[in-house]
Order: sequence, then structure tokens, then C-alpha cells
Amino acid sequence: MVRRRVCAIGGALLLQACGSVVGEPIGAGPATTSGDASTTSGTRGTDTGEPDVDTTAAEGSSSSTGSSLACGCDDTPGTRCVRFVNECDRTIWPGASGTVEPTTAFDDVPPLAPGECHAISVVSALGGRAWGSTDCSDDACTSSGDSGQGTLVQFSLPADGTSVYDVSLVDAFNLPMQIRPLGVSPDVLDAGQCRPATCAADLNAVCAPGLAHEVDGVVVYCQSVCRACTQCPDCSDCAATTEPACTPCEPVADVCCTGEACAANEHTMLWKSLCPDAITYSGDPTAFACPEPTDIDLVFCP
Repeated sequence: MVRRRVCAIGGALLLQACGSVVGEPIGAGPATTSGDASTTSGTRGTDTGEPDVDTTAAEGSSSSTGSSLACGCDDTPGTRCVRFVNECDRTIWPGASGTVEPTTAFDDVPPLAPGECHAISVVSALGGRAWGSTDCSDDACTSSGDSGQGTLVQFSLPADGTSVYDVSLVDAFNLPMQIRPLGVSPDVLDAGQCRPATCAADLNAVCAPGLAHEVDGVVVYCQSVCRACTQCPDCSDCAATTEPACTPCEPVADVCCTGEACAANEHTMLWKSLCPDAITYSGDPTAFACPEPTDIDLVFCP
């Protein structure tokens, strides 16, 4: 049986910021009262009115220790609590995929208004990916990490053994995100394990021309230079970047022609300087691990 709750945050989260953030983080909005957010039958869609899920705080039942959130999962032995947390100042449409037990655990994750969270109890989640979509209506969104248009959190949470996780910007950036193990023992933290993986900077604010995707003059996501250069696979002559082979990926053709678009370059290193915890290109060795089967928070706009 999958247990879900949507409820309001009772106080501000104390989350680790993203290293040396130079860009301005997307601000978190004030906590809302439960019932202000609308939900749908899936991860996207138009508002359908009052939510049909329990909007009360979990009183004494949260297994997610160490957090100020007022939602959680029942303390069922052999399970862990995965929570989607919206600290943005607008509604986010979360989503997740992977080999998860129970198999329906990631189905129908509802939209989250500012200050809301959604808790799911799982035994394990392998090959997992989580993302946030923005401004969704009728299954169309302005950005979404599940379609190569945004930030991804990747994780593998076995029932036993070491969990691994990361924040990936290999395809694009649309929202700041964090994955954070909860209730970790001090000795494990002292050993440098179970740290939050965080990208808290607003990379849309530093998005290069040719990579920015806008709606009504506002950047909704910033495509990675690696993904942008897939539009011109035959662009290999840096002395001929104005030729037809390179024009589809103008104005980043000067990077595409080098063959290093999916490696360390000026674009991926800029993102790395703002979000050092994140994977910014294929082959980036950044990784996080936790030897304890802890509960997990997936946070939007930490």
C-alpha cells in the first residue's frame, strides 16, 4: 500500500546552499496553508479544485527525522520516506521515475504550491530520476526535466546497502534542486558521507545566448551546450562556423566545432562554479553516497 500526504510546511527549511553561489537563488515564497494548492490526477495538468488527498500534518508518524516539515510517512519497518518539497515561490509539477517498490509509488505525484510537500513511502527506488516542471496546462509545460528541458536529480536507493545520488545539469537547467538524506548519524557526516547534493543558483540568469529558451521574454530553461550541439553533428571546422554544417547551433558553434561540447568547457565550467555539487557534463566525476538507508528530501528551490 502506498501512503501519500500533501501538507503545508510549518517553518523555513534549513538547507545547505550550493557552495560558492554567484548567481541569485530563486527565492522561496512564504509557507501556505493546506488546501491552497490544486491537484490533478497526474504530474501535470490544469487545476481541478480541492485536493482529494489528506492535507493534515502527520502527527508523530514521520520517519523523516531532522526536518522542519510537517508531512511524512508512517513508520513501517523496511521502508523509507521520499518527500517532494516545494520551496519555490510558484507552483511546481514534480515527477519521478525508476524501478521502485511498490511499483506505483511515483504515479500521480500532485502539483505542489509554494510551501507544500508530498510524502511517499518506498522500500527501494533504483535508477531513479526526479524533476520539476513549470507552468503546466493540459500536459504542456514551459520546462520539464523529464524531457531534456531542465534539472534532474538522479538516485539509486536500495533496500539495503549504499545509496548513490546526484544533481545533473547534463541536459539543461530549469530549477534549483537538492537531494538530501535525513536523520544521518554524526559519525557518517563526519566521514563526509550522506551530504546533500545541491544546485541552489539560478543558472537561467547567466544563460548564454543560443541556449536560453524563453516564454514571453522570460528564460524558462537553459539548455546545456552539449545538448545544443546535437543540432549540428557535422560542425567540426572551427574556421567555418558560418557554414551550413554549423549554423543550426549558432551562436555556440565555436564550442560545437571543437568536439568538446560534452566535456569541460567555458559553459560547463561556469555552471560548475555556481553549482559545484552538480554534474555539468558527461564524465564529470561528481557523486554522492550514503551507507545508511535514510529518508530523502527532494527539494525545489532550496
